[in-house]
Amino acid sequence: MTLRQNTRKIRIGNRVIGGGNSVAVQSMLSVPSTDIAGSVAQAKALEAAGCEILRAAIPDMDAIPLIETIKKETVAIPAIMIKIISIQKQSLNRYVYILAQIVLFVNSIRGQV
Repeated sequence: MTLRQNTRKIRIGNRVIGGGNSVAVQSMLSVPSTDIAGSVAQAKALEAAGCEILRAAIPDMDAIPLIETIKKETVAIPAIMIKIISIQKQSLNRYVYILAQIVLFVNSIRGQV
């Protein structure tokens, strides 16, 4: 039997992970982030299958609309948006815009907005 390590508790939306809580079922969307309808459909299917935390990549400016759509049209489970764009590929203004959108989204799932 493997013993679990003692870790810090972290709240993601209404779910708490770590600190002795049960393991959360997580999944990452595999549909391209620019395919909004496909991403929403996959998110709903993952929720129906028991997924408790949803992750999605935001690789470029074209994927930004996915953040708001996932928040409004899809599942009740918390979502984490992962920014994977390199600052060398974008101007600083675009980088700041993407970062601001991610911060707003994270705050919204924490109930701070």
